Parts: sequence; C-alpha cells; structure tokens
Amino acid sequence: MGPRPGDLATLQARDFREQRRSDLPHDPQRLPEAMTRKSVLVTRECTAEGLSGIGCLLAAGHIVILRQVPAIAAIRESLLQRAAGHSPASLPALHAFYAQGKTPPLDAVEALSHAIHEVRRTHGVSRELAPLIERMGFGRPTRIDGGIPRLVLPAALVDAARESGRFQATDFKRERADGMTEIFMPGPANIHRDYNRRHRLLQCNLWFPLHDLAEDETIRIWPERYREDVTDMPLTDENLASLGSPASFRLAFGDAVLFHGEHLHTSPPHLADGYRRHTYDVRIAAFCPDDTAHYRLGFSDLRNFAQEDLASTGECGFDVMLAAGEPLTRVDAESLYQRHRACRFSEDRQLQLAERFAPLAPDLATTLLVDLIQTTGHWFWAQRALEALARIDIPAARVAADRVSDLQRNTPEPLDFTPIAFRRASNEPQPDTHRVAAIRAGTEG
Repeated sequence: MGPRPGDLATLQARDFREQRRSDLPHDPQRLPEAMTRKSVLVTRECTAEGLSGIGCLLAAGHIVILRQVPAIAAIRESLLQRAAGHSPASLPALHAFYAQGKTPPLDAVEALSHAIHEVRRTHGVSRELAPLIERMGFGRPTRIDGGIPRLVLPAALVDAARESGRFQATDFKRERADGMTEIFMPGPANIHRDYNRRHRLLQCNLWFPLHDLAEDETIRIWPERYREDVTDMPLTDENLASLGSPASFRLAFGDAVLFHGEHLHTSPPHLADGYRRHTYDVRIAAFCPDDTAHYRLGFSDLRNFAQEDLASTGECGFDVMLAAGEPLTRVDAESLYQRHRACRFSEDRQLQLAERFAPLAPDLATTLLVDLIQTTGHWFWAQRALEALARIDIPAARVAADRVSDLQRNTPEPLDFTPIAFRRASNEPQPDTHRVAAIRAGTEG
C-alpha cells in the first residue's frame, strides 16, 4: 500500500523502494515535528555535521516524496486566476487541460504564458513554498529560485505559438545558459547531475506536477548511481539501458519529489504526440554563502519570504526588492529604507537597495553597505558591499576593509556534499584579497 495523504515517504538510496511512513502525522502542519524525529527519518548514513531535518536525508542520497502539499494547489490556482485576468474565456480550457489532459487552444496557452511570467516575476512559487522549505530545516544560508516552469505541449501547438508572434522569444529558448529558462520545454534533458563539478553547497530540487502523473510521466532519477563515478551523458537508449531502471513512483496533483541535485536524473520521456505535461522544478541552495550566480540567476535568500514579516508588516522582503526595481526618487528611497528595516536581514536585499540608492541617496547607501559588512558572517557579501562602498565613499570603505579582510581569512572550511570526486573544477567565487588590500590602501575606488 502506498503512502496516504499527509504521509512522508522516502525512497532510500540502498533499495529505493517507496515505503509507507504510517507513523508520521497526517496533518501537514505537524510536518516539521516529523522531520526532526530522528528515529523515523535519520539513518546512520545521515550524520554530516551541521545538517538538520530533511537535508540530512538528501545529502545521504535519499529521495523524499511529499504527499498532498497545500502550496502546490495554491500555485496552480494562482496561475489560473492570473490567466483568467488576461483572458477570462481561457479558464474552462485550462481547467480541462489540468484535470483531463485536453490540449488547450492557442488563446488559452497565451493566457497561461502570461500567468507564468507574472508568477515568475513576483516569485509566486517561492512565496507559496517558503513556509514549508523553512520548516524543513535546511542549513543556512538558504536560497531558493523562482521555480522553473516546464510546459510540454503537442509539437504542432508549440510551432503555432512560435509563429503567432504573441509570445516572447525566450518562451521557446533562453538567452543564456545560466539565465531564466524557457517556458516551453524543447525536449527531454540529457542525463546529468546539476552541478557536475566541484562545489560547496547542498542544492536540492523540489519537482512537482500541476496535475496527476503516472509512473512513466515522472522525472527519472537513479539513486543506485548516486555515489558511482558516472557523470553527464547524452539521453540515448543505450545510456538509459546502462543505468538500469530509475526509481519508480507516481505523483498525484499536490505531490512532489525532493532530491539532491547531484543524483543522476533526467526529465520524463516525451510520450506520444498530443501528450501534455506542466511541472515545476524549484531549486533549494542550502549552506550557500554567495549569490548562486555561478550556477544560475534568479535565486533569492529564503529570509526574503519570512512569514513573520508578512504577519507583522503585511509584506515580505521580496516585496521591497520588487519595489526597488521601479523608478525611484529620494523620498521613495527613504520609504524603502524603512520598509527594508522592518523585514528580516538578508544580504542580497540590502546590497540591491544600496546599489539602487547610490545615485540619489548616497548617505542611505553608505549606511546600508557599512551595516551589511558589519552584520554578515560571509566574506562574499562583505566583499561585494565593500566594492560598492568604495565607489561612493572611499574613506568609509578604507575603514570597513579590515572587517572584510578578517572574514576572508577566517572563513571556516565549508562542508562537502558532493557524492563523487568531480573532475571539473569549481567556478564558485573566491576571496579577492588583493582588491580588498587596494581599497584599504586607497589605491582603488
């Protein structure tokens, strides 16, 4: 018998059979209690120091199935509401698309694309999932992206959309490899590990459909190969056969699979022409002390979606970041400064505001940058803030440089979550001690 709604099931790296966890609470609100109950979830394989909750399972190579996640239903409802705002007539076709697998007309696809763009711009997926991710207990700093939409439609419909001129070119092909992904999935991905190079963070994927999926429609993951020296390869029948059978599970609407991105995996097969699928893939970068730009753009600190900020002020830090993207006056900057201070501290938001304020309110920018350098515990953000500070207030930057140098020297050795010894070198940022020394000496501004 499979897991019941509200159960948490794990696919273990040793035998990756889906196992029922009947001793876990059925109330999703009690999920964090279950996640920290070591007798239930944590095996002797999961002993990496600094890990807590579910991250311990994932780093050990386990795959976790989450059943009946309320946020997933909220995400689909948000997309439908936004699509209806663009074209009310599209709603019946989109309901039939999700519930019955019926191919939607071009007008409905256009409305859905507008909804996807708006949800991406506002990080609507992150907002809905942030409370759950927060309760999972990933190691800090934790960053999440805005969710990667994957829309699979019949080829003829995608061609008609491309030729209609009613869609953005980037809906079909991204501008750059590390930029925002396309909406229409061009085809199954190669077999890969997400980083496939040396790195020092725990990046996990939360993959979920917006409708029911059968076993042969879900993402393909090979837990048995987690610690084997096998890396990226083309998606061919020969390579698939060499890997053996992927983990077998099915996902109903509201379910999700959570796994370490360094598992060998690939997208579901594209089935017969006329097949449809709409899924999301949310990346969670734990123990991540930088801006994640070395992997992909679009991540934001989990603290920017803090529920306590919403409860106390009616907005979260990401709302402040969105407002900072609009044209600003000095009065706007002063207002945003106060709104920012009312939210939980996050380095990315504070740096963004300082850089936006610099041309019109350099005093506020200086205050934010000096405070960031003194508050953060990570050399990356301190160095970025120092570089920005040196462009607007050289004396303040020279004083602050000592603190940045201390962080560069005293950064502890990061944890290593890589399951194999990757041959490709890391592209993560490294401390630039020479530049900090030049700022301290006043020879660079």
